Amino acid sequence: MVLVAAACGGDDLTTTTEPLATTQAPTSSTTTVALASSSTAAPSSTTTTEAPAANFALDFRPILGPGEPLWDSNFLVPGALIGWDGLLHLFYNGHDIQGSSTVRGAIGLATSDDGKFFGRALDEPLFDASEEAWTDAGIVVSSGLILDDGTWALFFHTVSRPFSQRGGVIGRATAERPEGPWTVDTSPLLELGPEGAWDGSGLSHPSVLQEADGTYVMYYDAHIRDEDVNPDRFIGMATSTDGATWTKHDDASTADVPFAESDPIFGVGPEGGWDALRVQHPSVIATADGYAMLYMSNHKGSQPGLVWEWGVATSSDGMAWERSEADPFWSTKGVFGFITSSSFVEFKGEWIMLVDAAGSITTPANAIFRLVRPAP
Repeated sequence: MVLVAAACGGDDLTTTTEPLATTQAPTSSTTTVALASSSTAAPSSTTTTEAPAANFALDFRPILGPGEPLWDSNFLVPGALIGWDGLLHLFYNGHDIQGSSTVRGAIGLATSDDGKFFGRALDEPLFDASEEAWTDAGIVVSSGLILDDGTWALFFHTVSRPFSQRGGVIGRATAERPEGPWTVDTSPLLELGPEGAWDGSGLSHPSVLQEADGTYVMYYDAHIRDEDVNPDRFIGMATSTDGATWTKHDDASTADVPFAESDPIFGVGPEGGWDALRVQHPSVIATADGYAMLYMSNHKGSQPGLVWEWGVATSSDGMAWERSEADPFWSTKGVFGFITSSSFVEFKGEWIMLVDAAGSITTPANAIFRLVRPAP
């Protein structure tokens, strides 16, 4: 099975129940939340049906904390998760960001044989994509896989400033082995749509997997403005036969802007619902029944910042997605003060979701935590 994951972004407004640490071993105490294993509601539909739920447990001890080297000593964001040769490889986004720092972030590698205890494979970063002008002020890796010829591939979006929530274009880096050396493609895989298009201002958080017939499928989120007063972020899809040349999904029946050249495949939920403002950060894996997609949404709380929440949608064909009435299955409210991203993978019979978190929105340093449940 191909294992993929995606990274996500956002701010929160609450305080953590335990102090963060830089240790890598999770504690035995957990908090339990529910995740539905199946769901219904097409992207444009507001209907849901009841589905059986399973427990998703949060470990409060981080699986990876800030490193001693300066390059990742302050800010960690989970990125691509790839299972290979009995190990789970985490390609994470690291930074020494302090206040208004504009220093470029980089990509690091940590591994685990059980999905609980991660250790850095290298003290130095793998790459930062700075050799290519089109990568802007930095990149955020969110997905990866091993190609048919054994090549490792990481997929990322560009940002105009370190860890900005506004995406740019989507690109790729490849290597013969996880430790590198890594080579960044000389041009993006996916470009912005035309002015006024639903994906005309930013693409981000690619999640890539390979079908049984060899076709590659990419899920990503995109936006025009995505301002809080006028949110417009949705989830799209593109396909490729070689992993290098991609074609966006386009519904020929939608000939007018903003959907003239491509179309989203998953939109917002019903008015007043938890995901009615925007849907983003897709993370898709193959399942016995088709596909499961974890995705995020947010809303303003009673204090400064945003409350981030997660849902899961399922699909038999990867195109028509059904929501669960049990969602959101997890919320940052009352748990962490600041969350930027998440990653999702199935590994050794478990669904594992990694999140980065800090105790408050003013905390400069963070760590990576995990939520886990048995795979359906």
